[in-house]
Amino acid sequence: MVLKHQIKTTHFLLSRALSTLLNPISFLDNNFSSLNNVSTIKNHEDHDSKSFDLPLVVQLQHNSHILNKLISSCASSRSLHLGIQVHSFVLKLGFSSNVYINTALVDMYGICSAIYDAQKVFDEMPLRNVITWNSLMSGYLRARCMDVLIRLYVGMYMLGISPSHSTFSTVLVGCSELKAVGLGEQLHCLCIKFGFLSNVVVGTALLEMYWKCSNVDDSCRVFDDLPNKNVVTWTSMINGYTRNKQTDNAMRMIRKMMGLGRKVDRITYNTLLISFCDPKDMIHCEQIHCCVIKEGLESDMYLAVTLVTVYSQCGSSIEDFYKICSTCWFSSVCA
Repeated sequence: MVLKHQIKTTHFLLSRALSTLLNPISFLDNNFSSLNNVSTIKNHEDHDSKSFDLPLVVQLQHNSHILNKLISSCASSRSLHLGIQVHSFVLKLGFSSNVYINTALVDMYGICSAIYDAQKVFDEMPLRNVITWNSLMSGYLRARCMDVLIRLYVGMYMLGISPSHSTFSTVLVGCSELKAVGLGEQLHCLCIKFGFLSNVVVGTALLEMYWKCSNVDDSCRVFDDLPNKNVVTWTSMINGYTRNKQTDNAMRMIRKMMGLGRKVDRITYNTLLISFCDPKDMIHCEQIHCCVIKEGLESDMYLAVTLVTVYSQCGSSIEDFYKICSTCWFSSVCA
């Protein structure tokens, strides 16, 4: 009987653990009042009305994975008030020197737009790793504090901490916004040194940095050298051309993309369409409109509104818009 009871109890605790991990925010809402008041913990009851000495989180208080999961859930749901309570609980349980939990807290505060709290946790950490630095830099990026982001990276570099691909992708965005092409070029060299150009996110961020700094030649060179490209990389290249009023090159790029069998999404089409604002662009607009219909995206309201606007800007009427719709639809059916 004792063994049977232990098995039943263990099964219940595992079920509670799974429930907590799958829906930690609900668990926190229901249980923080008891977690913050030790005198009421022993009165905590399960859904079978059988009393347990301690709630699940307290029973697993030496398991940092649970706390990390709770902090991450607060971040993903943007629940700052719950995140603060979890932070308080972390301190009560003596995890204030745990680098992984503190890094999760830095990330959570940054995501929840509490960058000063993120900085405070960071400053009080006895140990930091590259993920900690990346989390704080990402927080400053979200807060649009590009100068602080760059200074933070320089401080990390001066301490001799090896960067990761996430470091470069974050700092390159800061360089783009500040148009700090000098630092961007140094980061480009470091990306080559560390072998991060094969990372599609880093490569795309580097490409975007050169475009925003109006460095067309280097943008093209980076694009050609990238071993891996996704739809975001191609869209960034097309957007760069349109930003620099090179519509013909943008059209050549999307044709090349299609010729290689790359899937073009609505963001790519929209990026190109919004650059058409002159009657001479009407031929390009009609070509892209036909592509949109052939891809089955004609019912996308996002693209439909853009197309109607572009037709108007290029001096055409709504009748021309519907004419292209019917012509291309008929051609697609026949094909």
